[in-house]
Amino acid sequence: MGQQRSGPTGHLAWTAEQYVTLGRSLLDLVLNRPQWVHRIVETIDFIDDRRFSRHVSVDFTIPAWEIYRQCETVLPKGTYIIPVALLSRQRLKRFDIVDESSAALPVLTRPQNQALDDAMLINGKKLVELLEKQLALATVAGGEHALRSPEQSDTRRIVDKLSNDAKLLVNRVTEELKNSFFLCTLIRGCPGDRRVIKYSYEDAPRRFHLAARAKVWPRLLRTVGWLAFPIDIPCPALWYAPSYHVENALPDDLFFESGQLVALPLGTSTRGIANR
Repeated sequence: MGQQRSGPTGHLAWTAEQYVTLGRSLLDLVLNRPQWVHRIVETIDFIDDRRFSRHVSVDFTIPAWEIYRQCETVLPKGTYIIPVALLSRQRLKRFDIVDESSAALPVLTRPQNQALDDAMLINGKKLVELLEKQLALATVAGGEHALRSPEQSDTRRIVDKLSNDAKLLVNRVTEELKNSFFLCTLIRGCPGDRRVIKYSYEDAPRRFHLAARAKVWPRLLRTVGWLAFPIDIPCPALWYAPSYHVENALPDDLFFESGQLVALPLGTSTRGIANR
């Protein structure tokens, strides 16, 4: 009997073992995003006061890292998997994704993305366990002389730092995946190639709910559009690259009274920002 396959048929019908391999490659990219993603430019193009289109371009280099290139054992020759975005788990409207020449790119299905997210977390847990095991071995090897031996002390300190860093990074990815998923696409190329991927989809701003004790007239004026209404537009791409640029485009009948870009830790509520 062969291994049970997951997902649809064809060249994307991966086995459970292949998902783990791809998850290992993706984890290498996700944990080191600033090292291969160079710049992200995002345009928020308002259609009306309740809808807007996101247009995002991602400038990156296909890494030549050994762990990442393990995906070559699963994918067709010259094809690489890229976690291009962190998106909320909602139905994407009018989604489109192309490369720098406007050629359409394939994206994975939701079950495939979910399986890859799970595989990343499995590999993250294994990474932390491996580093903790190495830390234990370094401690045993040092014994009572660990503090007096510079070599053993340095080894223990380095492995200890790697273990703690890995835990923080893996915990961050776990937190990101609670309400989101990494959108993965496949792209043709070679390690070291500088590429650009562009994607877009329709989204909606989140309106702040005004307190019941708010004055009646301001509430009424906001309802009919005669007074500015506070909104919240999450920009998850902000955390995806060392360089991030965002701009807004508005139709003639809309305008911003004021705005601010606020960097919040994952899971932090945006309540109260409108009152600052």
